[in-house]
Amino acid sequence: MRRDLTLYLITHDLGVVAEICDRVAVLYAGKIVEIAPVNTLFKEPAHPYTQALLRAVPNPLKNIGKLNAIPGTVPNLINPPSGCRFHPRCPFARPVCREREPPLVEVGRDHYVACWLHGGG
Repeated sequence: MRRDLTLYLITHDLGVVAEICDRVAVLYAGKIVEIAPVNTLFKEPAHPYTQALLRAVPNPLKNIGKLNAIPGTVPNLINPPSGCRFHPRCPFARPVCREREPPLVEVGRDHYVACWLHGGG
């Protein structure tokens, strides 16, 4: 049954997100880094933070031994990093990532990402 409602769910439990959400926004340090239909996000994550989050989720169907952790530490939100807030922890960071905050750009149907790797401007 369709209810046409919006629910704000703040969680790191991506299993819950996969079960109850149609669309999802991924935030890092208070900024939206990716918005997509939930199936698209799980199949084609575009932002390096989203990709890292998904690599850190346990999969009972695979024996991976050890989960991947995101290197570095969460930024100080009173004095956040300049540019993209994820750049200090991002393995793909470029100079522009430190200098300017990337805008949300459409990378697919109803799929948006804020990342300079995707031509953000």
